[in-house]
Amino acid sequence: MLSNKHIMLRYHETIKLLQQWECKIRIGWWGQFTKDDPDIDDLILQGNRHQITYISIDEWMALWSDEIRNYLLKNDVQFNTSDWSAPVQHPYRSELGYWKKVKALNGDTEWKWIPKAGFSFIVERELIGVNDEYGGLVLQVKRTYDPPNEQHRVVVPAEMLNKVTDFINCLSRATGKVYFINKLKIEELHKYLHKELSAYRERGGKPYKLSERLGRQSDGSWVFHDCQISSSGNFISEEESGWVLNQRLIAREKIPIPKINKEREPDVLPRLVNSMRNFFGESGFMPAFFTTAFSVAGLFYDQIQQEEGFFPVLGLYGDAGTGKTLAAVTALSLLGFDHRAKINKASESAYHERFKLMGGLTQFLDDPDKTQISWVCQQIKTQFGCGSRSVRENNQDPHSPLIVASNYSIGDDDPIILSRLIRLEFSGYPNPPAFPELRAMSRICSSALPDLIKLGYDQQGVKDLESLLIPKLPTAHARLASSLALVGYYAFRLAELSGVVSAEEVWTYLSSLCGDANDDESKKSSLDDFLDKLLVLRSQTEIGEWNCRLITEDGNPENQNYKSLAVYLHGSWSLVSRYFKNELPYSQKMIRQQIEKVGGKTYSKQKFHCDRDSSIAYQRLKVNVRADVNRETILPKTPEMLTRSCVEIPVEFLGERLSYFESSFEPDLGNGNDVQNLVTVTVSDSAVSSS
Repeated sequence: MLSNKHIMLRYHETIKLLQQWECKIRIGWWGQFTKDDPDIDDLILQGNRHQITYISIDEWMALWSDEIRNYLLKNDVQFNTSDWSAPVQHPYRSELGYWKKVKALNGDTEWKWIPKAGFSFIVERELIGVNDEYGGLVLQVKRTYDPPNEQHRVVVPAEMLNKVTDFINCLSRATGKVYFINKLKIEELHKYLHKELSAYRERGGKPYKLSERLGRQSDGSWVFHDCQISSSGNFISEEESGWVLNQRLIAREKIPIPKINKEREPDVLPRLVNSMRNFFGESGFMPAFFTTAFSVAGLFYDQIQQEEGFFPVLGLYGDAGTGKTLAAVTALSLLGFDHRAKINKASESAYHERFKLMGGLTQFLDDPDKTQISWVCQQIKTQFGCGSRSVRENNQDPHSPLIVASNYSIGDDDPIILSRLIRLEFSGYPNPPAFPELRAMSRICSSALPDLIKLGYDQQGVKDLESLLIPKLPTAHARLASSLALVGYYAFRLAELSGVVSAEEVWTYLSSLCGDANDDESKKSSLDDFLDKLLVLRSQTEIGEWNCRLITEDGNPENQNYKSLAVYLHGSWSLVSRYFKNELPYSQKMIRQQIEKVGGKTYSKQKFHCDRDSSIAYQRLKVNVRADVNRETILPKTPEMLTRSCVEIPVEFLGERLSYFESSFEPDLGNGNDVQNLVTVTVSDSAVSSS
């Protein structure tokens, strides 16, 4: 009876309880407004059972009088959604629509179902966006013709709720099924969403966070497709973490999905490391082991970037077939990946989107083309310092480290690249019969991931190791001590966890990497690099006496008492820039500053050959010396000299380069008896007399 406050209160409390239990509710109605109207048993005895219809809660609430409404809802505003006129769910079909009163042919009034959508849903989770990202909803969706026990969980981001077509497409993409509507308007969809969200909150539902990426989140939690792991390395549920995976985002960008082995495998790390030793052999095992340690360090990429401001890039190089790719794939298998996760070719946007949507999950760029080397070098520079790429409103910030494998060593001639790389050489060849064992272990070793997450980032431990490495790196760039200490620390921890690699073995290999780093010229100054490039161009006759020549103390080049190298910087700089394109990490101003620091002159005037052609011709004539009929040497005429503004680099700074800058065209004529290169010139008598 709608007029009885006490009965209505019991109905009200019962409905609230059923909503907390997530029951689907429909109300039987036969028009009993007062006690004078028949009860349901009287109605059935009178044979009027057909008068019973089923209405929604909103329709039932619409029948309340103002007195009952105020009595029931004055302290429960959230329950009141009747003023939204939202669609309702059909009593026994998974459809959304409205009940409409219509007149039958006999003049009686009856309820008619007006369908709006061939499916229904409830809100399972409310999602809050993180770091200025969209939030959303988790829905349990069911179509009217699906089996009774079949429904789908769909994550719907907020931007998919602005159009009905976007909403339908989101459902279809997530479930692979077709969804139909019947003139469902966006306003009606929003009304139903509002009603369902109110019911969710009424059931005590709390807001969850929509994952920023796959893997490590901003609070240290790990979110994967089929499991979650806490920052302390324990498997947890959605309710415990408060995170929900944004499956739609991962699917849209075609991101590889790691499969974490949740079954605890006994001694999985010792077995994996032993299989690596058997396969890679004596020469390849430690490079492969350090590759795995790099992947473990990468679990804490965001934290390390935040606290240290850098994370190195790992470069694997060696001949084809030495096991570089398999070493990287094995390292990725600890994260639940297989060989399909490596990057071979990708567009610029897809490449950066991977690093944005993967948290602490190392990415592997395998064997880039030579045409891509300059692009790869640029990625190494930006990846080291967590450089962001911005495209319109999309900021692609990396959240995972990078491994690059190539048959040739990347960055050999660029000290900036060398200072950001940890380079591991693979020189031996693996043992093929041991590969099945390695492959079998790679498929299950991700069960060790929680133990690796428990390692965390021990900043002090890394710093202590760095202090031990600094004395071993006297000529390497200052960055390399920090980079090697980072990977070395996790190599020691991985060796400790596995129990099958000794600390002495790790330290010996780490010391050898320090020796290689000292020889890499990563500490080479910009001026050294500029001089080396001048020598390259000199070998191609682009640099010579017309723009770069040695200056002597007395002005006589035969005495070879050199004091400096004069460089016509205005002319030579354009050549260096053109030939080496984007490989110049310095400017003219920096070169002048370094010349001044080493005691040179940044503004001077010296004489040079007037032009390239006459200078080259002069040098060739000096090699192919001419002689007259009396076998007297005819010396070539020195080209015209022009005074040019230049810089002077002290000869002491040239070191071993001095011999290369000396002219290589002058022959050793000895006493004039060596006439092998002489060209005899016949002169007629008339020509002699006329002269």
